[in-house]
Amino acid sequence: MSRVLLTGSLLLCAVLCACTSVFLYPDRKLHLADRPLGTPAETVWIKARDGSRLHALYLPTSGVPRATLLHLHGNAENLSSHVHLVTWLPQHGYAVLSIDYRGYGLSQGQASVAALHEDAETALAWLVDRGAERTGPLVVLGQSIGGAVAIRMVARTPLRGHVAGVIADSAFSSYRRIAREKLAAFWLTWPLQWPLSRLIGERYAPIDVVAELSPIPLLLIHGGRDQVVDPSHAQRLFAAACDPKTLWLIPEAGHIDVLRRAGERERLLAFLDVWVSAAKTDLRCGPACAAASRRPVRMSGAGIGVAEGVSPESLPPQQSQSGAPVPGVVPTACRAAVSPAGGRGVGIQGSRIRKALTPRRPADKMRALSRRPSCGGRVFSLSSREVQTCQQSIS
Repeated sequence: MSRVLLTGSLLLCAVLCACTSVFLYPDRKLHLADRPLGTPAETVWIKARDGSRLHALYLPTSGVPRATLLHLHGNAENLSSHVHLVTWLPQHGYAVLSIDYRGYGLSQGQASVAALHEDAETALAWLVDRGAERTGPLVVLGQSIGGAVAIRMVARTPLRGHVAGVIADSAFSSYRRIAREKLAAFWLTWPLQWPLSRLIGERYAPIDVVAELSPIPLLLIHGGRDQVVDPSHAQRLFAAACDPKTLWLIPEAGHIDVLRRAGERERLLAFLDVWVSAAKTDLRCGPACAAASRRPVRMSGAGIGVAEGVSPESLPPQQSQSGAPVPGVVPTACRAAVSPAGGRGVGIQGSRIRKALTPRRPADKMRALSRRPSCGGRVFSLSSREVQTCQQSIS
């Protein structure tokens, strides 16, 4: 009997350790003294939703930043073990805010999956409050579990209109899937991988909401030799995401290893330059228009309706055949609008205009139509007044 109890205790311990290592592995001790940053850094304290104080490091640029990146680090330890992966960005004109979630490092409170998502959104709100004139466009960069948090947080936050792009490095697609894979990797828990993984909630699974990021651009980065999160997770996320989306799969790289490489850093800088230029172009649309254009609404029908009083001719293609921006045309952010209640609207898909039957449903009912929408059924809502504001600001 004692042998059975001992075996059961060991099995339970292994299961709990396996699940904990997948999700939360915080460390209260900072290691900054052991590894100098090599760039100026400012200590920032941000108030969490529950009143806890969140510790963060802000890495400024020498002047006004081209953009600011919100860095959401991985699961192990705290920001002091991860911030070195982004300390090279300020010298290229990109400021960084790296935050410790509740229970990590010097941040107060108790660590939890829900807290990770809430704290990421709180940090984004802190950057938004600083103002675009001080931060430039905002990009969210998440690594490992931070990548999963970045996708889900930006897809669902009301602040999504302020985000110019999302970068998910070595992110997993589902908490349940990664838990099952970790349980399967250990012989003692292998038989329990399916029943135990079913106990893991999927409320925050990035695979379920990644399609909602569009039209915010998404860059997925993954190493082909990642032994922590299998590259298939990035491929699943890419398949589920809507355009604009990009996947970098680096065959020889490991877990959160890609941005340690000089060549990949240069590649990322070029990518960021494109995003920032596009974000600054869309600012011509006006803040209300830019924010509204990134509010997702799900429809069972096809296409994007044009608001009442707005003719299709007022929404010309954004780019010429050569791909160069055409002066004076409506930016991407201005090209999406809701149709009047009921009746026939005009659908927009890329640069094509076509007629579509728009469903007679309130926006709140549209959002409940599909848990994981297809890219063909995506619309982004602007009111008639916001569309008119777009037109007036450009004309």
